[in-house]
Amino acid sequence: MSKVDNFNLAMQLRCPSGSEGEKLGDVMFKSNINMIYKTIDRINLEPGDRVLEFGFGNAKHLDYLFKKQGDIEYIGFEISQVMIEGALKVVKELGEDFRISLLYKDSGPCLDLGANILNHCFCVNVIYFWDQPSKYLQEIYRVLKADGSVVMSFVDPKFAETLPFVVENIFNNHKIDLLIRLMTNIGFRSIELWRYHEEVKDKMGNNVVRPYVILQGRK
Repeated sequence: MSKVDNFNLAMQLRCPSGSEGEKLGDVMFKSNINMIYKTIDRINLEPGDRVLEFGFGNAKHLDYLFKKQGDIEYIGFEISQVMIEGALKVVKELGEDFRISLLYKDSGPCLDLGANILNHCFCVNVIYFWDQPSKYLQEIYRVLKADGSVVMSFVDPKFAETLPFVVENIFNNHKIDLLIRLMTNIGFRSIELWRYHEEVKDKMGNNVVRPYVILQGRK
C-alpha cells in the first residue's frame, strides 16, 4: 500500500465514515472478536452493574456481553456516525429486554457523566486515539464507583510499530509502562496485565500472529 493508502486507512480506523467505513466495521469486528471477548471475560459483571464502553464499533459483541450478564445497564460512546447507525440495527435485533444507550461522543476526554456512577469501563483498540491518556484515565477514575474497574485492550506497542498503517499524528503508540504509571499516579490499584498471541488476518487480509495485552485497574 502507498503512504496515501496507509494514511486513509489510519483515518478510517480512527473514525470510520462512508461506505468504506461501514465495510471496515465488519472487518474490525471479525479481526478483533477474540480480543473483544477476552476483554469482556475480564470484567466481573454483577446484576445491576452500569458499564461504559469507548468505541463500540458495530456493536455485534453486545450479544456476548449480555449473555454474560443480562441485568446490566450498558452505555456506549462512539465518534463514528456510521458505526452508530450500524450498531442501532444490531441493538434492534437484540430486542427490548436490555438496557442499552448508544451515544455519539467527540474525541475529547471529558465525559458528560456524573461522578461515582459506573461499575466498569472498557475499551478495545481505542487508546491509540487518546492524545492525552492521562486525561481520559482521570475522567474514567472520576465516573467509576469505589472498587469499579477499567479494562483496556490493545495491540502490543512493539508490534504496532511494525504496522504500515500506524501513522504518526493519527495513532498514539502509548507504552505499557507509561499507562501503568499514569494509572498508579491517578489512584488506580490492583493493576494487572495479561499478554496474549493470536493468529488473525490484518487489515490487508494477510495472516499474522498478533500480540496484544489486556490492562486492568480498580478504583
